[in-house]
Amino acid sequence: MYRFYERIHKYTPAFPRGTEGKHPSRLKPEVFGSSIESVAVRSGIIGPSRMSLLCATKGFIDHVVDEDKAGIAASDSSGPVYQQGWWLDIARGQSDLRESRVLKDGKLVGALSYIQTRSVVSRMIPLSFSFGGRAHWTSFCQPDLDAALEEGEKSEVLQRLVRKLPRKISFKFVVAPDAKDRELIKDAFKAAGFEHTIQPTYSERPADIVARTRVSAKHRYNLRRAERDLEVLGTKPSDPAISAAAFVDFYQKNLGPGEKSHASLDIARALIEESQKRHQGQVFVARRKRTSGNDTNSCWDAAIACVWDASRLYYWMSSRRREDPNNTADRPHEDAIKLLMTTAISHARSIGRIFDADGVPTVNGCPDQGKNDLYKKIVKLPDEENRDVYYRPSRLYRAFTQLRQKLRGPVKKIVARFGMYGTMAADNVGGESAGSLIPQETP
Repeated sequence: MYRFYERIHKYTPAFPRGTEGKHPSRLKPEVFGSSIESVAVRSGIIGPSRMSLLCATKGFIDHVVDEDKAGIAASDSSGPVYQQGWWLDIARGQSDLRESRVLKDGKLVGALSYIQTRSVVSRMIPLSFSFGGRAHWTSFCQPDLDAALEEGEKSEVLQRLVRKLPRKISFKFVVAPDAKDRELIKDAFKAAGFEHTIQPTYSERPADIVARTRVSAKHRYNLRRAERDLEVLGTKPSDPAISAAAFVDFYQKNLGPGEKSHASLDIARALIEESQKRHQGQVFVARRKRTSGNDTNSCWDAAIACVWDASRLYYWMSSRRREDPNNTADRPHEDAIKLLMTTAISHARSIGRIFDADGVPTVNGCPDQGKNDLYKKIVKLPDEENRDVYYRPSRLYRAFTQLRQKLRGPVKKIVARFGMYGTMAADNVGGESAGSLIPQETP
């Protein structure tokens, strides 16, 4: 053990505060935290499995690793689509995929996968911070546990998984409403200092009343009118699959001036392509019936992309054609998205899946009222569920956000005389919110 610490000392720039002058052989491994593990493994002194033994108690071994393929659910096609291996392989993009793991008797019994990114939080203050959480275009990220574990063991494994997350990184995790051991997960995150909020989502089960019979008479009329005016592609087995490239091109064209997608559209395209190959995804398109069969996506009024797993179909991405201010006569049909959404609900019912609206997006820290009304008041999805959101900023980022709030008011007053440009400059002092820097709810 003495030789191990003596060799580690060569690769460690400094010992933790409060341990200066002490002989390394007298220091416990816990003093170094996760840094000693990474130094030991990357320097080639020992392998990950040997290093993990230093942290083993009660038969459990825990460590954090960089993985190309991660998790228990990653190898289980019956798990949530957002945690399956093929999805994570693509959705990670160029970001680092990391995983907190717990082993028992050499077997993986718990895992928590996340991507790690760095973001510049202000155009005027060039600071960057590390963030960890969901992969790109991914709606939730949650722990995976071996189902064979007993209740007490599950609690212990979850505590270990969350405890291993580095404090210098700001984390945000989202847990699905039907996640197993949801209460144990909540206890583990809260014990580790995570703040808990909820994100609403809406769903419909195959046995629920058909959507057309529960919406109001006004909206039934609107849907019938949409069916009269629009043709929906992608609903029949004989329909050719709408290409991922065409959908992404349509999505990009309809972004507002200066607006950017929150993640790479190349990743979204690759996810659609792979989900279609695996028969786990479908693109639905609404276009005017007067158009010819050779029309390109320039004649689409709206398009949505759905993905599914063994239990749920997710209303994943959507886009509606932007109005041309120079051609007001050719406006997109106002009920195109509603028609496509009811089409997706019918498709979920036909394949025996729960339709999931995939969460209500957040706009400026609040739920998107338009989307919430669409799900709850117009389509009237019968089941309202809550996803658990856990957030823990790093100490440095917390201090930065506190300073930002103190500076924003005075800076706005000073530059108010510059009008619009002054207001923009004051807003840029604070940068973006933590929620916008960590992977977001999909559109």
